[in-house]
Amino acid sequence: MLVTLPSQDLISPTIGNHQSEIDDVTSLTAWTSFLQEYARGDGPANPTRPPLTSALLQRLESVIKSDSQVNFEDAPLYSSTTVTPELARIIRDFYCDNGYLPPPRAPWEESRERCIQEHDLYSAKQHKHIQNVTDILSAYFPDALITFSLFQDRIQTTFALSGPKAVIEDFRLYAGLRIPAEDSLCGHAVLLDRKLLFIPNLQTDWRYTLNPYGVAGFKSFVGVPVALELDPLRDDVPVAEYVGPRRGRIAIGTLNICFTKQQVSELSPAQQLVVDKMASMLEAQLRSTWEGDRRRREGRARTEISKYITETKFVESSRTPGNSNQQKYDEFRREVNTCDLIKSLVQKVSTIISEADTVDVMDIRAVSLA
Repeated sequence: MLVTLPSQDLISPTIGNHQSEIDDVTSLTAWTSFLQEYARGDGPANPTRPPLTSALLQRLESVIKSDSQVNFEDAPLYSSTTVTPELARIIRDFYCDNGYLPPPRAPWEESRERCIQEHDLYSAKQHKHIQNVTDILSAYFPDALITFSLFQDRIQTTFALSGPKAVIEDFRLYAGLRIPAEDSLCGHAVLLDRKLLFIPNLQTDWRYTLNPYGVAGFKSFVGVPVALELDPLRDDVPVAEYVGPRRGRIAIGTLNICFTKQQVSELSPAQQLVVDKMASMLEAQLRSTWEGDRRRREGRARTEISKYITETKFVESSRTPGNSNQQKYDEFRREVNTCDLIKSLVQKVSTIISEADTVDVMDIRAVSLA
């Protein structure tokens, strides 16, 4: 019996397609694990790129350099803080088609929002502290652009900046500038757990190669996260009590040094020390300002409560002895006056401690202590 075997041309595509599928699954698995770890701030500050299939590498090599930015306002790449295989595929494909990695969103974004609100970072005093630090760093790095980026949800806000006026104007930067985190340089640094991120050459780092800011002229980048206590009223918070933040702290933004005139191949030990110390000083200043404001508000609240107690004692002491109608009238007036005092107290304390959800005054005169 004559048996006819399939030609090599018919066998090869089937084998090739099967191998491509295996390579794609391997690549996607690696990208999913990488993005999950990267979002938590685990691993090295300068990680190795996850593997790509030959087809994806061809797409990456054919990307055309462009300084135009993708519109992420209406169509964010990261629709969630949870990195799933499907989301990892979207990010991997975007990287291969655009030549840069959009930083993932941290799993604890909601906690970061609470931390920003708790420390009142949008107040004039806190903003001044941040601006002062960027001014000091600008004096130490006179040719560089110094910024502080604040992160909320998937938005990066240029909260403060210092540097040569010409550089600021050339890049059309200003305090209050908001950009999607997908395009952010600092969005990678804010994910790190107390690590300084230094990129000597944005064009050769796989995460930044064709990032719009790198293409526009940013050459080297330094970013260090600024972290605050998630629960400032507690000390030694066990790490296990939080899903993500280390030691009860969470990065709310980054101090950034952007070199635009020339590349900086390395940072000297003195430069690294200055950047680290300025970040630590800023953290301490923001915390101490929060503590001072809280003590001031608590002191004012205690003063109002003391006034209430004094006035209430005065009302109580005005009671008329006897069982006459005059006494009943005086009792009625005393209760009315007490209610008025309570309403006034609640209004004053609510104004002083604006972050309080409720202010309650309990009448425990009828409660037996026996």
